[in-house]
Parts: sequence; C-alpha cells; structure tokens
Amino acid sequence: MPKRTFSMQEDDELRKKRILNVIYKEQYRLKLGVVYLVCTGFNILALLIFYLIHKSGLAFDFTALIYMATITIYYKFVFNLTRDGRHFDSFMLKFLSELSAKTDKKLRENLKSNSAIKLTKQEDENF
Repeated sequence: MPKRTFSMQEDDELRKKRILNVIYKEQYRLKLGVVYLVCTGFNILALLIFYLIHKSGLAFDFTALIYMATITIYYKFVFNLTRDGRHFDSFMLKFLSELSAKTDKKLRENLKSNSAIKLTKQEDENF
C-alpha cells in the first residue's frame, strides 16, 4: 500500500483544524465569570453574613476585605460552573427563570380567562 504524503499546505490545514477543535472543546471547561459567581447561593449567603458582621460594629473596609478574600477562595477552589450546559444552575438564575416561568403561566391563564369573558359578553349582547 502506498504511503500517503501530505503537502505542506494540507499539513498546515490539518494542524489548524486540530488546534481549532481543541480550542472549541477547551472553552467549555473554562470557569464562568463574575456574573455567574455573584448569582450563586454562596455569594448571597456570604453577602448576608458579612453585612451582619459589618452592622455588628466591624469596620466596612475590613469586612469588605474579608468578603473579597472569601469569594476569591471560593472561586478558586469550589466554584465549578462552566459553559457545558450547567451555566444556569446558579441559585439566582434558577430562581429568576422559575419566577419568569410562573409569571408567564399566570399571565397566559389570565389572558385566556379575560378573552373567554369578553367572548361571553359579546354573545350575551348579540342575543
């Protein structure tokens, strides 16, 4: 069987495709940014705790420093949301999406009942 030889251009194209494939796959393993970190339940709990600590008499700058250090450590070692389809699993985004779904459902039910009432009123006026 003859050995296939690649031209320099085919070799470069093949290498470029491999690199692009690796980059495409690797982007889904990168951690998400600050917006998703802020929406986590841990961040909300940390904000509440550090607010209460600040209200108990500790200086704001020291409290903010402790909060930022805690969130940085959390992001470095615990936070694991990536673009792999779980990026809407953070606490606030789940809560907001469920709230939006419930609101849409109620609005649809309300619209349906209002349009049914209007139709029955029009039928009553025609008779």
